Amino acid sequence: MERFEFDGRAFVTSTEEQNTELSPQTLNELIAIRSHYPELSHWSRNAIFVAWGDYSQDIYAISWVDWMTGYRDEGFLAYCYVRQLWPSFNFGGSGLFDENVQALGEEQPWEQSPLPSLPDWVYVETGR
Repeated sequence: MERFEFDGRAFVTSTEEQNTELSPQTLNELIAIRSHYPELSHWSRNAIFVAWGDYSQDIYAISWVDWMTGYRDEGFLAYCYVRQLWPSFNFGGSGLFDENVQALGEEQPWEQSPLPSLPDWVYVETGR
């Protein structure tokens, strides 16, 4: 069984660390986030920082969901999964897909083999 692997390049194209001037609080939050997601243990700090910021904006319509850094949220993995497999999908930054992402997180499609098809709420442009 081939296992899906989360790839931080869905959020950053360089493996180089970028955000060297993060506050001590943000650095501690990134350590906490990493500890709750062993699936992302191979990601750079920058990839986690960008992914969490994007998740915060797209799903909760705020810049940083700091109250969620202390526990595991399967919705975050679902968000990363969709962004990786269907990068052209636009979440819109308005929180519109919160319930969809949470439901997908409960299903954990990344644990299935073969991977399930595109969720019905994810629409992507197809070339003609």
